[in-house]
Amino acid sequence: MRAAQLHLACALSVALLSTTGCGAAEPRSGEPAANDPTLTVKPDNSSPSSDATATPPAADTPPATDPLAYKIHALPAGSIALFEGWQIAPIPSPDAEAFRTFPAGKENDFQMIVALATPGTTGMANLYQDGPAFVRGLVPVARRVGEPRDVTFGGDPARLEDYAADVQGKKLEVRLIMVKKKDVAVVVLGIGVTEAFAVYGRAVEIMAQGVTFTEAPTDPALTGTWSRNHSYVSGSFSFASQRSLTFYSNGGFSEATFAGGGGETDFGNTSGVSQGADRGRVVRRGSTLTFHYDNGEARTSDYRIVDGRALKLGGETYFKQ
Repeated sequence: MRAAQLHLACALSVALLSTTGCGAAEPRSGEPAANDPTLTVKPDNSSPSSDATATPPAADTPPATDPLAYKIHALPAGSIALFEGWQIAPIPSPDAEAFRTFPAGKENDFQMIVALATPGTTGMANLYQDGPAFVRGLVPVARRVGEPRDVTFGGDPARLEDYAADVQGKKLEVRLIMVKKKDVAVVVLGIGVTEAFAVYGRAVEIMAQGVTFTEAPTDPALTGTWSRNHSYVSGSFSFASQRSLTFYSNGGFSEATFAGGGGETDFGNTSGVSQGADRGRVVRRGSTLTFHYDNGEARTSDYRIVDGRALKLGGETYFKQ
């Protein structure tokens, strides 16, 4: 997760901070449905003045548009809340799926960053500790406001942190929410000038609540052993490698690798062999597989089975044995 944070910080320093002067579903209203009562943001129910002389609005005056109106969009592996009239820009990251979103025409006033990752056991354990570094990567002069709050979103444990900063005469507010959704880390960060944050800041809670993931049963078509082979020959030198993946019906997997090579050099004949084996459990969400190794590491890849004989996995092709 740390690598993803640094990458996001670099991208956003240009995309967001420079512009601020520092570095198909039912429509919903802008109120989050967080489990923790401290996160329930009540809408403004204040009524107009009861003064009898107050002038009523014209009959043809259109109703005010909710700046936080959103829809829950279904995804193959879950769902996500997207705000109506907001623009979305992907953020390239080697370790996370990430994007930034902002109200149209308000990019310089408020933006929200969303990052999703499967950081493995160690990365997930350190998620809350990495939060301040994530914020400082965006706004180095940000100072924490109050204490971090342990809350829940959709029944999942989360931490909420608030920050503030004064940059080139502008007052910025930052809200960071980190959610642990089983093996998936969801990081949502909102940053904006104080006036805009008062209007759009609740979007951070809505997004943290609106991201869901659905685990699917083990794909029966995956069960069995798949392997890929590579070989290379150049003059008197040759190299060959084999990697095999075995999927079990109970959600477990094992992985074995073998590599060997040799040839004639100025120092005589040389050769070498290496091999290894790993195992763990695999989680399927839609067309995505997350491999959780017993050593605590994790990796995620899209997969597709072709004609029942070929497995396309993370840019590599395996064949059924």
